[in-house]
Amino acid sequence: MREWFAWSLFDARLEALDQTQQDMVGDAVALLECRAGCSLSDSEQSDDGVIRLTSDPIVMWSRPGLLYVLGGVMNVLSAWWLEWVYGMVKLEFEGIEYLIREGKPAATLDSKSASSYEPIILLHGLGFGLLQYVFTIVFFLNRIPSNQPLVVPLDPSISQSIWHPSHLEPMSRRLWVQGLKGLIEKQGWSDDGVTMISHSKGS
Repeated sequence: MREWFAWSLFDARLEALDQTQQDMVGDAVALLECRAGCSLSDSEQSDDGVIRLTSDPIVMWSRPGLLYVLGGVMNVLSAWWLEWVYGMVKLEFEGIEYLIREGKPAATLDSKSASSYEPIILLHGLGFGLLQYVFTIVFFLNRIPSNQPLVVPLDPSISQSIWHPSHLEPMSRRLWVQGLKGLIEKQGWSDDGVTMISHSKGS
């Protein structure tokens, strides 16, 4: 245990520590023993090795710029596809960009039935943004009534949209909530309410 603390605290072997460092290791072991409620003293009979932190080189790959380029292109293509195939429209309200399908009046439903469907607001999470959730959006669009609105607010600060002006300067939580509330009021949905669906960071 003392060998492990020596390695984790000072990146050195126990015998290489000075007296002050050894006293700190002893204090750390004593505190851990109080927490564990048992003795954690080293056993001289044990031949088990100590699993310690190391300073070995870490093999890693940086994120290539091509990844962001492909992600940005796919997000644009996803938005175009949703607009072309499903009639969604990209708009902006008080700094919040969003895709919306406002819903078409259903000829087979009377006005009372048509207004009974609450609008759906889908808040995406951290990742690639629209690209990551396009199939979820299509899932809803294919299953909800054509007169039920669907809104997808877009947050470039959590979508790896490094070329977007607000990627590094996201809206504050207070301004974002105020903007979303204002959008709901603008659409006339504040009286009957909306259905919020969110994932990860969107929650």
